[in-house]
Amino acid sequence: MPVERLIEEILINGEGVIGLKGAIMVDTGTYTGRSPNDKYFVDEPSSNEKLWWGPVNKKIKEEIFNELYDKVIGYYHDSQSTTYVFDGYAEKFEDHLVNGLSYKTPEDIFALHEAHRSGVKLNIMDLGCGTGLCGPLFKDIASTLIGVDLSKGMLAQAEKKSVYDELKLMELVSALEQEYQTQDLLIAADVLIYVGELAPLFKVSKQALRVGGKFVFSVESRSGNSFKLGKSGRYQHSDVYIHGLADKYDFEVKAQKHSVIRTESSEPVMGELYLLEKRYSELSALS
Repeated sequence: MPVERLIEEILINGEGVIGLKGAIMVDTGTYTGRSPNDKYFVDEPSSNEKLWWGPVNKKIKEEIFNELYDKVIGYYHDSQSTTYVFDGYAEKFEDHLVNGLSYKTPEDIFALHEAHRSGVKLNIMDLGCGTGLCGPLFKDIASTLIGVDLSKGMLAQAEKKSVYDELKLMELVSALEQEYQTQDLLIAADVLIYVGELAPLFKVSKQALRVGGKFVFSVESRSGNSFKLGKSGRYQHSDVYIHGLADKYDFEVKAQKHSVIRTESSEPVMGELYLLEKRYSELSALS
């Protein structure tokens, strides 16, 4: 959101005041997160090997860390909560992603889809399109190409590529709720790592796609039967969880592939790419 709007929200919510020279002043409370005395790290084997413990790097038990995570996630899931999106990183985002994190998920997703594509042009929605890295890859096979993102700054960068027919400043589920069997392909490249529970997304994706339409996406891998917020602040989803949702919402898993979705601290982060196809069902025929 624009700085002016953010300041307005701070004043309306009583979270700060304007100083004599016009600067906004906010009381952050006891813990700011920026002070050296406010730095805590989970006490577990990998951190013990790498951190120099002391007054600056303090230990915190994993159960306390998890409790704090649950409180944060509870805030985001609370429909009364407001989340503010910062657009200041938009101009540097793409360079950091591609050159800093060795990011090539758009190319990998495109290749996975191409192996199962017919020759017809497609109505495509690029969910969480960001700066538009998927756009140039899919443009030539698109009848219409729509980009959706929460960040106005990201969409401004995507618009510069001149490949999207329409760009929507919307949340993913809300955008798909407006579509009714109009789309042939949904793309979500490196997006679901920011979404925990995927059932609402799968439900509206089924609604938005025509029978035979496809949903191609990436997730960060984990074992088990569900999803979890990782210590990187990104969600991990298990293969069992994805297959369960696919079956529940009448999708067939046409293809999947192990993939390195990015690097962190020079280490590869493993993920999974999926290509789902909406199956024919009696409900689809009636709707």
